[in-house]
Amino acid sequence: MSDEKIKVRVTESGQTIEVVVLNKRADRIEIVIGEGVHSVRCELTPTRNALAYVGNAMGREIVYERTRADLKADIDRVNPTLRKSTRVLGLPQCAEKRHLTRLQGSLQGKSGPC
Repeated sequence: MSDEKIKVRVTESGQTIEVVVLNKRADRIEIVIGEGVHSVRCELTPTRNALAYVGNAMGREIVYERTRADLKADIDRVNPTLRKSTRVLGLPQCAEKRHLTRLQGSLQGKSGPC
């Protein structure tokens, strides 16, 4: 299995470096800078305007210049089954069905057993 790598920019020097991605989600990217005993973990979070991801590693600011929408599209393209989840509320399947049945009943003016 090959590791996913992305290029990030160190703000202070303008240098771009290639880092290994541990976990990539729309709200956070976890990366590792370096290799072996000298590696440093870093968490990149979206900026307020969602145009880039920013983090700190050993006092240096690191920027991944991709928008949140671009990253979400990349994640959906790599694994389209993640976006087609059957879970609505994070409840177990049977509890989810009961909740939806009660919700539909309350919308129609019927009260459920609970």
